[in-house]
Amino acid sequence: MSEFKKIQKLFHKFDSVNYPGNNTERMALGVAEEAGELCHHVLKRAQELGKKKKHNEEIKDALADITVFSMQIASFEGFDWEDNFLKVAKKVLKRNRKERQEYYNKK
Repeated sequence: MSEFKKIQKLFHKFDSVNYPGNNTERMALGVAEEAGELCHHVLKRAQELGKKKKHNEEIKDALADITVFSMQIASFEGFDWEDNFLKVAKKVLKRNRKERQEYYNKK
């Protein structure tokens, strides 16, 4: 069993014990909250407000939290996060933006 599969199972068990009322909707709101934090720190870093090192750490933290929430959503929805991630990653890597752009420019 891969580390991601183990971690997904551990998070689901942890969540069911510590936050028994959680569900897909709450996890999706958690993703939205963390995405807001991510955007906040990217913006403040770009504006050169505060310490760059602190913003870098907060960006990494928000991305990890988004991953945790997405793993939880996968558990609530009954699918394996890693398998889904790999499937989508392969699909994304097959995209050819240049060809797509040329197609749309012809229209």
